[in-house]
Amino acid sequence: MKKLFITIGLIILTIVTFFCYNTEKNKKYYTIGFLVNGNMQIDCWKDEESNKSYVCLPSYADLSLTTFSVDHEKKVLIEGTEIKSGMNCSRFELGKEYSLIIEDYEPQSIIFLKSANVATMYIKTKSGSLKNIHSNKDNIENADLLLYNDSGQINYNNTVQINGHGNATWNYSEKKPYNLNFNSPTELLNIGKSAKWVLLANSNDKTNLRNKLILDFAYELKPFEGFSQECKFVDLYLNNEYRGLYLLCMSPKRLMEQYYGDEIDCFFETNGIIDSSDRFTMNSKMSVDVILPRKKGDDTVTKINRFITETHSALLDQNGINTQTGKHWNEYVDLDSWARKYLIDEIFLNYDGGVRSQYYFSKRNTTVYFSGPCWDYDLTFTWFSPQCFMAQRIWYENDSYTPWFYFMWNYKEFRDYVIMLYQNDFLPKLQELVATVINYETTTIKSASDMNAIRWKTNSDSTASSNLIKDVLAQRIAFLNSAWIDGVDYKTITLKTPVKNSDDYFSYSYYTTPVGTVCENLPTPADLNIKTQSSIWYYENSDEPFNYNTIITQDITLYVLADETNYSGRDNDELNLGSSDFFENLYNLKKYILKNLDFFITISLFSVLTASLCVMFIIGLKRGKYYGKRE
Repeated sequence: MKKLFITIGLIILTIVTFFCYNTEKNKKYYTIGFLVNGNMQIDCWKDEESNKSYVCLPSYADLSLTTFSVDHEKKVLIEGTEIKSGMNCSRFELGKEYSLIIEDYEPQSIIFLKSANVATMYIKTKSGSLKNIHSNKDNIENADLLLYNDSGQINYNNTVQINGHGNATWNYSEKKPYNLNFNSPTELLNIGKSAKWVLLANSNDKTNLRNKLILDFAYELKPFEGFSQECKFVDLYLNNEYRGLYLLCMSPKRLMEQYYGDEIDCFFETNGIIDSSDRFTMNSKMSVDVILPRKKGDDTVTKINRFITETHSALLDQNGINTQTGKHWNEYVDLDSWARKYLIDEIFLNYDGGVRSQYYFSKRNTTVYFSGPCWDYDLTFTWFSPQCFMAQRIWYENDSYTPWFYFMWNYKEFRDYVIMLYQNDFLPKLQELVATVINYETTTIKSASDMNAIRWKTNSDSTASSNLIKDVLAQRIAFLNSAWIDGVDYKTITLKTPVKNSDDYFSYSYYTTPVGTVCENLPTPADLNIKTQSSIWYYENSDEPFNYNTIITQDITLYVLADETNYSGRDNDELNLGSSDFFENLYNLKKYILKNLDFFITISLFSVLTASLCVMFIIGLKRGKYYGKRE
């Protein structure tokens, strides 16, 4: 009987512990609410690590009109003064830290922050949760959307459907991008009308400016409507929680539909990484994702395949002519849009330039394909040396490649047109961008960007990060001027390095030096975080080591011997992409466990309860046998 009572006691203890844990868990997520200007409710965001709560107010908020919304059963004290629902916030200074005591909770502090010059978007899902959306980006939730412009005037107030957006950002970033789907084309913030809008998270961009700067730049120099678009920043609040600074814009598909509608013959993306049935690899080993027409049949695939293979053959011919059709390469493409798209990717050092998120379309009753619209510029400026040629490269990946800009550059007609556009149209705008625009945009969103940095713990100085891209762009202009205006002949050194945990993928870095000189800025493998037995580059397809004092007379490719490589972890400090050493893996494991602490504790308690029941059952069986023997 003694063991039986012990078992029952363990079960009771487990239940009590579970109840206490859930009570503590509920306490953890208690938050103070606020009615912005007496209207929309937002909640404090609690940083558990620093034990600080932040009141992240939108641009139009007035502290004298914004009131507290607190649980009447909880006593709340700020700097010793009891807070009641309905009290306004006029007594508090922005950015100042105040002591906060909530009844039954440990003491903490509270800080009031406020955005500026940015629109505000409130979205409330019907379920009141984001779990369904975040579990799968294709899951759609009905929601209510209220949008204020930066002056606090209502721009939209109606229903919407929301789901996840993107690929790498969605899969690897805590700050998620979203799609907004409306029943009919809807105009938002006077930047266009669409039935589908996108909220870009800019998770990899500490400045939050890359996409905005480049899309605005391309919009001013557009060769056709839809080449780029206007876009605007919004502070996003999802189910009363501040989610950060986002960029509101249209998807490329909706942009094309808005301007051209049924006039579009076909619209596709090369090297699309969207995992869908509409993605396929052409005969030329170019990966393609068909976007329009919506009903994609064999005719569409055949048409795109013919364009790609015929254009490819013409570009490979020494005279630029497809020998089977007799057509010159420039009869397949709209030279102006392709040259402008090349310049956008080249100037801003677009990592995906000519590779991913590259869109092309044809119109009915035309024989050429246009390049555009521009899209996806968060991986720009600081990924590579400012003194290199980016978009001209051939990109090999998993036996697929995108060679168009590389081969076009071999033709004088394309080079001359690109350089003419650069000198006459692009250079004056670039000089303006460096002189005034970057500073203006940085100042405009500074409060919003700094608040976003606190929310997502990027520990970034938006001004310092913006100065970095401004400095890179200034160096970029100087380099391109020397190559395209002064006529300096540069040779490219391509560094081919293995990607972590992969035998099939390689990372490429590009460095240049004037012909007949030593490349003084060439890094060693160690400089790129590549651990090898010796810090030596080798010429591609040979075991000959490269001498850093070599006079460069032609383009060359260097690589690290595979059997010497432990791992490749080329990091980008500005983007804070992280490393892969042992201690960071432990830290990431710790973060994962803490993030899923509820799950681990629940499983542990369930295991204890199950074990207790099993013990009780076994004891019962033994006692049954014992009493049976006695009888």
